[in-house]
Amino acid sequence: MKIFALSFLLACSIKVAKAESNTPFASILTTEDRSQVLQLIGEACSTSWCEGRYDFKFKSFSCDENTASCRLRFKIMDRGFIPGKFSEKYASCVFKEIKTAEQILVEDKLNEHFFKDLDACLTLVVEE
Repeated sequence: MKIFALSFLLACSIKVAKAESNTPFASILTTEDRSQVLQLIGEACSTSWCEGRYDFKFKSFSCDENTASCRLRFKIMDRGFIPGKFSEKYASCVFKEIKTAEQILVEDKLNEHFFKDLDACLTLVVEE
């Protein structure tokens, strides 16, 4: 079985509402927080984006203290209409102006605004 790979990087720039905080950016997300974000996105995917024609494998979630942004990297696979064959591509969503962990996680759940921005980005990736 051949797997056709379409490799490119798509950055969906999503602005998240600015938070008023003096918390240093470098300390807002722990390793555990990043793992939890990936887990929660995966769980949300199982009841939304991953149903149907596309499957997503979320690879990493990281934040850059210099740009105050976070990036979700993932692989999307198009099951297409041919059983057993997939087309796949690598993509990412970039969330800008992330200043606090609460802009991403709230009480062990994804922040509502973050989730809406995530949904918009993944929808755009699928439509490309």
